[in-house]
Amino acid sequence: MNDLQTATKVAQRAVNGGLIRPSKVLTLLIDLDKAVEHLDLDLDRLLNADPWDFVHDLNGIQAHIDRSTEEFTGDWLPRCSRRNGKEAAAET
Repeated sequence: MNDLQTATKVAQRAVNGGLIRPSKVLTLLIDLDKAVEHLDLDLDRLLNADPWDFVHDLNGIQAHIDRSTEEFTGDWLPRCSRRNGKEAAAET
């Protein structure tokens, strides 16, 4: 599955879970794309994450993105980032 297909499934899960309104799907897709690019977000992990991690990551992405610069603020990192967990430990 490619990133757009996976991101669309993530957005649908967010809509179905009441986390975003259907009118905000496009914004979320753009935010997810930037999170993949800047935070190394693993969309497959996010799609299959438990509810707590899913909500944590979606809320964090939306809270920390500066849409005017397309950058993320602060030191926040998604739980479903490749920089978190095994991948991060292997790099150190």
